[in-house]
Amino acid sequence: GKISCVVVSTNHQLFNDEPTRIKQALVDRNIPDVAIIIDYGESGMENVLPRVCRRFQEKSLTIISNRFHTYRPVFIGNHMGLHVVAYCSQDLPWFYALKKNGRELLERVTSVISIYVL
Repeated sequence: GKISCVVVSTNHQLFNDEPTRIKQALVDRNIPDVAIIIDYGESGMENVLPRVCRRFQEKSLTIISNRFHTYRPVFIGNHMGLHVVAYCSQDLPWFYALKKNGRELLERVTSVISIYVL
């Protein structure tokens, strides 16, 4: 295959271990367990992209996420001089996506301000 390693970087909370669930879903789809790494570091795309690039010496990344989550990492990665492409998963139903889309819009504004103003 074209992917040698999958880094799962997502929110980890006490009662919601999303990274482990994502890893199990990948294993269920025949991705080798040894090729999946869970990143439990500080969340936030501004922190995740530099950490992953330093740790794995990568300049090229593929982001796989919901459509509303893909714009920001591509923007940040391009600003960092990385080659970033995004593939979008199936969209959430509108009633679930409403809250996440609003939060993501605020995060995008924050990213632009932190890159160009601060």
